[in-house]
Amino acid sequence: MTWLEPSVQSALGKKSYFEKLKEAEKLKDNVVALELELERLKSKFSAAEINLDAARDLLEAVDFEEMDLDAELGFVKP
Repeated sequence: MTWLEPSVQSALGKKSYFEKLKEAEKLKDNVVALELELERLKSKFSAAEINLDAARDLLEAVDFEEMDLDAELGFVKP
């Protein structure tokens, strides 16, 4: 039976290799999915920054002046 041992060891090694190969392929797929998600989020973030800048510009353009309405009505703050 010792003559069979190298074949068994080789078969076990190949099984381990294919299991690792399958795991590596799953990890590559995960990396690709995460990279796509990252690009999507970067795009969304850029759009949010543009909207925020536009809102700030609009707020400055409105020339809004805060007033103390309590003082206008004659109320005194404690």
